[in-house]
Amino acid sequence: MSDVTRILSAIEQGDPFAAGELLPLVYDELRKLAAERMGQENPGHTASNPDNFKFIRNLSTLFFAADDGTRGREPWQLPV
Repeated sequence: MSDVTRILSAIEQGDPFAAGELLPLVYDELRKLAAERMGQENPGHTASNPDNFKFIRNLSTLFFAADDGTRGREPWQLPV
């Protein structure tokens, strides 16, 4: 059983601390996805520092803020 599966199971069972364990795992993955997207926009730029993640389930889209190395910090979106 993966950590995410175990934590989701704990959340379903009412563990009040499980959500706090899930966030760091998910956040790291979101940063990786966003950094990959930023690397495609401006190859070689590594300081995008994506953050402020928001997921809109109805749109299946991840929104975040990042710096592409050209225009400065601005909002981005990534279909997932």
